[in-house]
Amino acid sequence: AGMTAGNTYLLRVSFTGDTGIRDDSDQWFTLLDSDRQIDLITPAGGDFIDIGQTVPITWTTVGGDWEAGDTVRLEYSWDGGASWATIQGADTLPYNLNTFSWNTTGLPRGLTYRVRVVCVTDPAIRDETGANLILRRAYYVNDWSTDNDVWCTIWGYEYFTGTTPGDPKPTLQHVLAAHKLEPGDVVRIDTGSYRRV
Repeated sequence: AGMTAGNTYLLRVSFTGDTGIRDDSDQWFTLLDSDRQIDLITPAGGDFIDIGQTVPITWTTVGGDWEAGDTVRLEYSWDGGASWATIQGADTLPYNLNTFSWNTTGLPRGLTYRVRVVCVTDPAIRDETGANLILRRAYYVNDWSTDNDVWCTIWGYEYFTGTTPGDPKPTLQHVLAAHKLEPGDVVRIDTGSYRRV
């Protein structure tokens, strides 16, 4: 009671016997003067996302002040939350839609992506991932058979790109020769027999 709405609050827990023993919350939190709240469920943070993958974004809204016609906006950050851009097709979604499929095709690699959901009429009402998301490139390798394969839908071929399950390279050496791997990238080598070179 007596606290005003704002978005620069921290919480501190301290030991009453020794106030030098204490810990503060890692992030700012917001006190609202509205009975509306958004909770982002997924992605929660710490996720590894293959570029081109469709990522489900889910959220819930609680409180009695939401009205028919209220909307939310979905945004992503590539720099740990310093800058934000609206996700394509997610600028005015019904607040109670609660789910949206985010197509990550065309986004650059990155280790510090975040997602947030924001009330359009009151941007102070929002929630975001609690930790960074990693967007990475996935590469695929397969031998000349699809027997018992886990990822690939066709055999490997040196002139394929190796960037999807439908056009794998035949060896790891072919992937390394064709692409510059960066931190976070993954190479998925499917079930098969491979010749040592």
